[in-house]
Formats: sequence, structure tokens, C-alpha cells
Amino acid sequence: MGIASSSRFTPDAGNLDPRIDRTMGRRGIPYLDWGVHPGKDWIRNQVDAGPYLPIKNVYPKSEEGIAGDNASNETWAPTTALNYSLIRFADVLLWAAEAEVEAGTLENARGYVNQVR
Repeated sequence: MGIASSSRFTPDAGNLDPRIDRTMGRRGIPYLDWGVHPGKDWIRNQVDAGPYLPIKNVYPKSEEGIAGDNASNETWAPTTALNYSLIRFADVLLWAAEAEVEAGTLENARGYVNQVR
């Protein structure tokens, strides 16, 4: 954390979860097909984001500029053709049930939960 990309660095080779490099980008480890993760140079603000990059929802370099509308001028941002988010109606009902429980109206909450069932 906070080490310049030009500084010497050895990636941790200790007892790590074997899935770690499939879920996040770490310095000194190949990051998708973008090359070896250089560390601080690829991270906008380590104070807020930490020293890692996400891998989920990040496009490979081989798909740069072809996967979406290219509306973003940020080269690190995922580019997709998905212009809307999906939320399951069952999740909305469960959120409403949770709000009813917080409000103390358990019968209304039960009605929402039963709709999901």
C-alpha cells in the first residue's frame, strides 16, 4: 500500500487462498490480459480503494473498444452494452418486508414474504 510502482516489490507467496488472483488484481501478478499489475500506477486513490483492483466486470484488453458504446473516457472503466440494471421483483418485495418489520407492521411484512413464497 502506497509503494510507488517503480519501487522494488516481491508479491506475497505465502499461504493465500488459491482463488485470490481470480477475484482481484494484485501487484506483480498478471491482470487478465493487461500484463503484470504494476501497483500504484493503476490505482486512482489507494487511500480509498486500497492496493487491489477488481476483476469482476472488467473487460479484457483484447475487447477494448468493442464491447459497448464507448461513452466513458476512462480507460480503466468496464465497457459493456448493458445500459440498465436488473432487480428481481422478489428482492423488491423482501426489501419492502424488511422495511415493514423495521416500522413494526409485521402483518404487512408477512404479506410481502408470502408473495415471494
